[in-house]
Amino acid sequence: MKTIIEQYGVLLGVLAMIGIEISPIKINPFTWLGKICGKLLGIDDLKEQIQKVDKKVDINEIDRIKHEISQFSGSLRNGLKREEFDYQHIEELFTKYEKLGGNSFVASEMGFIRSCRNTVVDKKKNKSV
Repeated sequence: MKTIIEQYGVLLGVLAMIGIEISPIKINPFTWLGKICGKLLGIDDLKEQIQKVDKKVDINEIDRIKHEISQFSGSLRNGLKREEFDYQHIEELFTKYEKLGGNSFVASEMGFIRSCRNTVVDKKKNKSV
């Protein structure tokens, strides 16, 4: 064994450095170096900051959707007539709002919007008959 190490020591060292398995123990210097570089460059902190920004974006999106749905229901309360496309858009926004974890206030507004939509659909059905 001593002879092998003396004759092929440099070759074994090079093979170990590039991550080739020589024995049941795996040595991967690239993973090790990656972890060290990640700590030195502050990648973990960067990941944490990105997660915070993602959360802020979600909160802003929830607020924007809440406002848009509230504006839509307010316009219906003020007698503004809306097209089917508008109702579909609001339904899509509400689905997105639910996925982002919105609260029940908008759900009650959606109940009002849906009742207005059903009233319009019923009137159209009665006119066509």
